[in-house]
Amino acid sequence: MRDGAEILVRTCASVQPSEDVVIVTDPERVTIARAVADAALEVGAVPSILVPPERSIDNEEPGPAVAAALSAADVAFLPVTLALAHTRAVREAIGAGARVLSMTAFTERMMREGGLFTAFRARKPLCDTLAARLTAGG
Repeated sequence: MRDGAEILVRTCASVQPSEDVVIVTDPERVTIARAVADAALEVGAVPSILVPPERSIDNEEPGPAVAAALSAADVAFLPVTLALAHTRAVREAIGAGARVLSMTAFTERMMREGGLFTAFRARKPLCDTLAARLTAGG
C-alpha cells in the first residue's frame, strides 16, 4: 500500500513540507489512512488522522471538530466508507483553500493496483484539452 499512498500524497495532492494534512476515516479504512499519513510524514507534512463517530448515511455532516479540522487543513484525504464529499464541511474546507481527495469506498486492493497506478503526468495534456473544451462548452 505504500506505493499507492505515495502516489496519492506526492502526485495527486502534491503535499508539501510543513502542510497540515487531515485524514478523515472510519474503522474499516484505518489501514489506508495510516499509509497515507506515513507517506505525508515522508514529505515533511504534518498529518492527523481523525476517526469520527460512525455516520448512518452518505454525506451526513461530520461533527464540528471534524469540520474545523477540515477547514484548517491544507490537504484533506477522505478514505471513508460513507461519502463525505458533498457535505457543508468539505465545501467549506475547499472554500478555505484545502485540496480535498475524496476516497469513498477506497479499498486496500485499490492502494496496490488499478487506476491509482496510471501515468498521471502522461495523461495531463489530454485532461487539460478536455477540461478546456468542457469549459468552453464545446
